[in-house]
Amino acid sequence: MLFGDHANQSIACAVIGLFCGFMFLFGLYAGIRAYNDLPWKRTQAIVGIALNAVGCVLLVLLLIARASGLGL
Repeated sequence: MLFGDHANQSIACAVIGLFCGFMFLFGLYAGIRAYNDLPWKRTQAIVGIALNAVGCVLLVLLLIARASGLGL
């Protein structure tokens, strides 16, 4: 892990996802893995999952808007 354990990686991917949207998917995976494997960091894992889920939704909406020609 580049940024520590899975919980830290998940939150870092949410920030990096702002520049490279596909990092949200990896952050979501890392958050789920942290939730399952690290019971003492479940709060951080939940925050990471929530941030990355919102990022994934925004990524999908932007891709749909781009494909439909709205020019966003």
